[in-house]
Amino acid sequence: PPSEVIHFLNDYFEMMLDIVMKHEGMLDKLIGDAIIAEFGMAVDDPAQEKNALLTALEMHASFERFKTKWHRPGSPLIEIGIGIHTGLSIVGSISKGERTQYTSIGETIAIATRLETVSKQGKYPIVASGETLRHLPGEFSTIPLEPLQIPDLDKPIDCFAILKLS
Repeated sequence: PPSEVIHFLNDYFEMMLDIVMKHEGMLDKLIGDAIIAEFGMAVDDPAQEKNALLTALEMHASFERFKTKWHRPGSPLIEIGIGIHTGLSIVGSISKGERTQYTSIGETIAIATRLETVSKQGKYPIVASGETLRHLPGEFSTIPLEPLQIPDLDKPIDCFAILKLS
């Protein structure tokens, strides 16, 4: 029922956003059941990539416990996918009349969204780009995945499943 979905989403967002904030992340926006969070957005943070990956690992572990609380017999199992990419984006207010939203837009956000899609296609719930991992050599256990070809980009994006902190 719709009221149960709203209760589920409120519990889910509260849990996940607490994890994002714990690791110095910042909420950009909620879109349906998706969370767009950013690290190093307001102030450059030399640990932003590590914080993002630690957030993803904690979110996934917490969700594994959380989903058993909400599972109902006969209903489908719920899974999450997380995509992480490092790069520049444009940050600021976008508005129309009195409706204003502070947000981040650009290629970096689009690539992270595509990586999240890759996470849902395979058996690995957390997928990060090679650009993100370049900042963390050897700090996380990973599995290389097929590079992601995105229209309008000159070269494919290297993709890695994130398994755990090394």
